[in-house]
Amino acid sequence: MALLEAKRRGVVPFCLTVDRYGHDYLKQMCQDVGYAVAPDVEALPSRITQLYRELTR
Repeated sequence: MALLEAKRRGVVPFCLTVDRYGHDYLKQMCQDVGYAVAPDVEALPSRITQLYRELTR
């Protein structure tokens, strides 16, 4: 529901999860929204940095 509400308000959502199985549910949940999966919390800082660079190109 939050994704739909964000889109209605003109916000472009992007989902990030710290869950090695995140692809299993984000594929369905975020069909037309970008998403990324960090396999564990230790990978989060480098993944956020990488995503920021990719999203702001």
